Amino acid sequence: MALSDVIEDRFIESLKELMTGKSFQKITVEDICRKASLSRGTFYHYFRDKYDLSFQPYRRQAELELQQLRLTGDWELLTCNLYHHFLQNREYYTKLLKDMSQNSFVPSLIAHSRPYFIKAIEEYTDLSLDDELLFALKFNNYAAVYTVIEWIQSGMKESPEEMSHLVVANTPWAKDFIPRK
Repeated sequence: MALSDVIEDRFIESLKELMTGKSFQKITVEDICRKASLSRGTFYHYFRDKYDLSFQPYRRQAELELQQLRLTGDWELLTCNLYHHFLQNREYYTKLLKDMSQNSFVPSLIAHSRPYFIKAIEEYTDLSLDDELLFALKFNNYAAVYTVIEWIQSGMKESPEEMSHLVVANTPWAKDFIPRK
């Protein structure tokens, strides 16, 4: 594991530990640095702010799933694994979603997901990104994000497999994914 990953992990774990005792909104960068025993300068070398840090666990998982998509071409597996990630980190995401401010997790997830959808379509399908597909992509991006949020906030009653099946069944380009070994 690279030193940068070790440092990022310390910040992530510190944030998660702090969130067991107080809300995300009340946690400061200073609190995170103190808990991690690292400097503010080190924090800002890796992250723009605490919101950027809070998004890092999801960002890492999404990158990992995109790498797997290249091998499998299985959009449903990618989706299912992301739902499992949310389930395994239930407490973290449930608390994180209580903050609905401008820089919170939700706008980050919306902004982050769309380029991933575009990249996945360009790299793993033979589809052309015309205006109609770009609109469908934008529409599905919002739907997918708010479906995840509702699922988390309602207690994650459905399994990741059920959720991913429903999401993929309603994603027009999902059937077009092919492995690119």
